[in-house]
Amino acid sequence: MMKKKLAILSAILIAMSALSSCGDAGNSSLPSSEATNEGSTSSEASDSGSKEGEYTQLEYVYTLGIISEDDLQEFYDSPVYAELREKTGVELLIRGADKDQAAIYFASGDLGDITTIPTQADILPVVESESILPLNDLVEQYGPNVTANRPERWEMAQNQLSVDDSGTAYVLPIQAGAEGHSYYPGHNLFYIRWDLYAEMGYPEVKNETDFLNVLAEMYENNPTTAEGLPTYAVGFYSTTSDLTGFYRRWVHTYGYRDLGVTGILFDVDNDGAMVNIFTDPIETFSGNDEPMFFAAAKYYNQAYRMGLLDQDSFTQQAADYAGKCSNGQYLSGWWRSQADAYVNTVLQNDPDSELGFEVIPIEGMTLWTDSVQAAGWENYYLAIPSSAKDPVKSMQFIDYMFSQEGNRLVFSGIEGEHWNVVDGEASWTDEVIEAKNNGGDEWASLGIYYGPALYLLGSGNNEPYEKDGSPLDLSKGDDYLSKCLKPVDEVYCDKYGVDYPLEVFLNMKEEGKANTHESLDMRIISAMGSAPDDITLLNSSILKTAAEAIPALVMAETDEEFAAQKEALMSSLESIGIQSVIDWYAQRHQEVLESFK
Repeated sequence: MMKKKLAILSAILIAMSALSSCGDAGNSSLPSSEATNEGSTSSEASDSGSKEGEYTQLEYVYTLGIISEDDLQEFYDSPVYAELREKTGVELLIRGADKDQAAIYFASGDLGDITTIPTQADILPVVESESILPLNDLVEQYGPNVTANRPERWEMAQNQLSVDDSGTAYVLPIQAGAEGHSYYPGHNLFYIRWDLYAEMGYPEVKNETDFLNVLAEMYENNPTTAEGLPTYAVGFYSTTSDLTGFYRRWVHTYGYRDLGVTGILFDVDNDGAMVNIFTDPIETFSGNDEPMFFAAAKYYNQAYRMGLLDQDSFTQQAADYAGKCSNGQYLSGWWRSQADAYVNTVLQNDPDSELGFEVIPIEGMTLWTDSVQAAGWENYYLAIPSSAKDPVKSMQFIDYMFSQEGNRLVFSGIEGEHWNVVDGEASWTDEVIEAKNNGGDEWASLGIYYGPALYLLGSGNNEPYEKDGSPLDLSKGDDYLSKCLKPVDEVYCDKYGVDYPLEVFLNMKEEGKANTHESLDMRIISAMGSAPDDITLLNSSILKTAAEAIPALVMAETDEEFAAQKEALMSSLESIGIQSVIDWYAQRHQEVLESFK
């Protein structure tokens, strides 16, 4: 009975915390190869290869999103999948799940042979329900790459991520190491339609108020998209359990990293000092220092008063916001990859179009790039379920995925087919670069960078491959960074005299005018763990109360009304017990810092 109750508790917690990801429907595809042997339980070394017909089928239950049958079959038919099968002797079957389906799988124990654990909060319930296996013996006997590559990861798995003081590891963090950077900045408050900004003559922007004034003129001149849809200068989304769609564009721009959806931040520029979004003021470009939640609220309030705010913001969800990005309806954003969905559509019709988004360089900003995840990501873990047919084979497969060879294969493809080493440097072929730049079916058919497979990898994508010194992920290499530019990127680079957009900010960093996340010890965040139930419940109530206060704050007609709404909210949060939440996280933060001395 206790085991059943714990399994149900696990299902509830995972349903609350699991994150949706790519894909749209269905997960029943099987590899098209006829060389399958579902009954095999071979436990030979995973890197020894196998003859056709001797493959072991392992099921990977990917709990971070459903996967379309077409996308899954395309991966099964890809050269990367075929090479992975030959190298490991494993025919990997992937079953995806959204958060609701994942809850059912965890409750029933139907987790296949390898599975993903979405967050730290999910570790304890699945251990207590005996849904996953202890890993110490398996790793010590069959996981040499797990312990050799970034040993900090294995230390954290046994200690900070263990559910007790026994040193027993149940989960393995993924992608430990340097993340490197892309050719453009990732998340930023000051993303803007660069083609329209260029038409305006690049007016000066030093803070949020300047930015809104530019957007006001841009919006007046462009009230609809080329397709006739209404445009919006500014928008957001939120739920009663997750406020990050409301404030996260400030997190990275001002030099912080957040602890999931807790409202707890860590200061990149101040040795990972802990900050609360409701109580600790941050230094803003405008000089109007406010805690981050209220800095965001003030910005949206200003946009509201200027007639620039998307009125759907108070009710829309993340998918609604992303849909408007894909339709080109926002003139500013915070995550370029969302906006690029529209840009790529435009480029299919007009390859020379200079429409697109870039970040306005502002002295003092921080770029979310060049993180070093010494012990792996702070969320998304691998586990071997109790339902595994052959735990040894599961561990051997994971170990290959944690090897440098396995990481290079999934990140970058097959040597001689997708990349070559020339003058000591590994680079993609021109055909692969073109396929990646164009995206679509041609790129997907290669199997490189397949979404669910990335959550099986052990190394950071910018870690150097010992055989050639180039990044495991060749999209992080200088050769690719200068060959993947869209027309809008070329305009941007011409203006600033650089080879790719992010170089603008790397140069600013060299001059002491910008920063990246390279200086933050990410182990601090990775080791924080989950709060006890009483603190978690208090924090959930805090987030819900703050979410419910957003409309009154953002639609305040005067500064005095805004101040009154802020005071009322803080009074409510104090009554709920926000200080207890702050105190617990502060104590845990100090314990983590001490553990790494």
